[in-house]
Amino acid sequence: MAGVNHANTAISGLTIAGRKVLVRQDYDEPKHCSRCQEYASHFARDCKAPHDVCANCAGTHATAQCPHVGNPLQHRCANCKESGHAAWDRACPMLRAWLYFVTNAPETWVSDEEELARAPPPPTVWSQVRHHFDTVDAAPRLHASQQGTLDAFYGTPE
Repeated sequence: MAGVNHANTAISGLTIAGRKVLVRQDYDEPKHCSRCQEYASHFARDCKAPHDVCANCAGTHATAQCPHVGNPLQHRCANCKESGHAAWDRACPMLRAWLYFVTNAPETWVSDEEELARAPPPPTVWSQVRHHFDTVDAAPRLHASQQGTLDAFYGTPE
């Protein structure tokens, strides 16, 4: 996607070659540690790194104390070790490897039929009222006085 607006438009649904295609992000956003700047399986509170790593310049100081905050020419990524972007930059190849992007490859598309097949079935009227019938069937259908009246009229069953 070229940007956030295009991605948001795509998520609401695309029409490709006259066919409605549902688009969704394939994976959740990766966890990002604000202490060591890694896209891994932990957050800062669980980080085992010996020191803070700056998200702007990859220096051994906290990001809030970075002397290069307003100078993008000094940005260096703590993840891919490349100069030219910071660790928080969405264009970082390390981050992009974690994210799913819509492609023209048909295997990344999900049709309406597939999406509906994956969804749980909607509740039906029967599923909403069935418990009433189950409780009624368990109870006697006629009160004793009504049963006595019928037995008197038709005779007692043998």
